[in-house]
Amino acid sequence: MDAMVGAVVEALGDEVLTRKELAKRVVARLGPQVKRWVEHSWGGIVKQACLQGLVVFGPNIGQKITFVRRDKWLPQVKDLPVEEAEAMLLRRYLHGYGPAGLADFAAWAGMTLGDAIPIRERVGGEIVEVKIEDKPSLVLRKDLGILRKTAACENDGISVRLLPSFDCYTLGHQSKSHIVDQAQYKRIYRKAGWLSPVVLVDGRAEGIWNFKKKVKRLKITIEPFYEISKNVRTQVEEEASNLARFYDTACEVVFT
Repeated sequence: MDAMVGAVVEALGDEVLTRKELAKRVVARLGPQVKRWVEHSWGGIVKQACLQGLVVFGPNIGQKITFVRRDKWLPQVKDLPVEEAEAMLLRRYLHGYGPAGLADFAAWAGMTLGDAIPIRERVGGEIVEVKIEDKPSLVLRKDLGILRKTAACENDGISVRLLPSFDCYTLGHQSKSHIVDQAQYKRIYRKAGWLSPVVLVDGRAEGIWNFKKKVKRLKITIEPFYEISKNVRTQVEEEASNLARFYDTACEVVFT
C-alpha cells in the first residue's frame, strides 16, 4: 500500500491527471497488477492517498474527475497536530449537525465511540448537553442562542424542500429516527448504500421523488409516504418549478 501511494504521488508531479492517466503512470512504475487498485471505482489506493492528505481533487475535465498533489495545488495549507485537528472536526460537526450525540459524530467521522470520547473531553466547556425528546444531545455553547431564538420564532407556514440524493442532511446522524419513520426507512436508505431523493416537510421525510428530462419539459414524480395536504402539495410544486427553472425548461409534476 505504501509503495502504491508513493507511486501515485510521484506520478502526479506538477500535473492534473484523470484516474486512467494516473493509473497508466503508476502501472509503468509498479506493474500491471496495481492497475485495478488505482482505477477502482470506490477510490482504491487513490482514496488512501487522499486520506493521508497527499492528494486532492483537481478541476474536472468534462465529466471526468482529476487528481493533483496537495503540496503543489494547496501549498499554503499546513498540517495540524492530530489533537487540534480532531477538536476542530468535532466543533465543525456540531456547528453543522448539532444537536447530535457523540455516537453520531463517531459514525459520521468514521471512528469508534472510544476514539471520540477523549476528543469530547478536550473540547470541554465549549460543548453543552441538551435534551431532544428526552434524548441527551450535544451542541456548541456558542450556538445555544441561535437555537433558542429559532425555537421561539412563530412559524406561520411549513417548510418544504426537495432534497437531492445523498444530501448531507440525510447523512449527518447515526440514527435517522428524527428524519424518517422506521416503516419508510428502506425507501430512502436503500441497498448497496444508495439514497433516494427526499421530500422534506418541516425537517422530516414525507416522501421520495425522481425526475426525467424530456425534450421540452422536466417530469418530476412525487411518491408521498402518507396523504399530504393541499398546502404541502402546492409547495412541492413550487420547489419543482425551481428545479425546472434551473434546467431552463417547463415542468410537469405527478403525484403517485
